[in-house]
Amino acid sequence: MLLQVLPTQIKGKKIRYDFRVMIEYEMLLKNKDMADGEKIKKAIELFFIDMPESPEEAIEGLNWFYRCGKQRKDTGGENTSPAYDFQHDDQLLYSAFFQDYGVKLDEIQLHWWAFSAMMTGLSEDTLFKTAVRYRTADISHMPKEMQQHYKKCKEIFAIERQSKPMTREENFIRFAQAMRKRMEQTQKRR
Repeated sequence: MLLQVLPTQIKGKKIRYDFRVMIEYEMLLKNKDMADGEKIKKAIELFFIDMPESPEEAIEGLNWFYRCGKQRKDTGGENTSPAYDFQHDDQLLYSAFFQDYGVKLDEIQLHWWAFSAMMTGLSEDTLFKTAVRYRTADISHMPKEMQQHYKKCKEIFAIERQSKPMTREENFIRFAQAMRKRMEQTQKRR
C-alpha cells in the first residue's frame, strides 16, 4: 500500500472502490434470502463500472480487491463467532473512526484499502475494539470469575440478535451494569 497508488481499476476495467461498495458486497454475501447466482450477478454489477469479459475474471478481481490485494489467510474453524458485522456495528465503527481519526464516514469518500487499514488500526480505546476483543476472546484458560465476566460481555456484544433487539441505551445500561459488578468484585478481593 505504501509504495503504490491504490487501485481504481482491475485489468483496465474501472471499479467502484469506495468502502461503502465493499460493505454492501459483504452484506450481499451474507444475505440468506438470495440465491448464490443472483448474489454473484449483483456483486459484479455493484463493483464494476466497466464489465470484464468473463464472470470468472470479474469474481477473481472482486475478491482480490476485497482482500486488499492479499492472499486469504486460513483462520482455522468456520464455527467461530464473527469479530464484527458492518450492519450490526455501524454506529460503533462510525464513532470509532471519528474518535481516532476525526473522520465522519458519511461525509467522505474513502478507498476500501485505506478504510480497511484504518479499521485495523483503530485504538483499543474505542468501543468497537472493545466489542471485538470480547467477541474473539478465548476464555477457556481464564480463571472462573474472569470467564463469567467475559461470558456476560460476549452476550452484551453478541452479533446474533435476540428475538427482540435491544436499543442502544438498553445495550449500554446492560454493559454498564456488568462493568460495575466486575469493579465491585475486584474491590472486594483487595
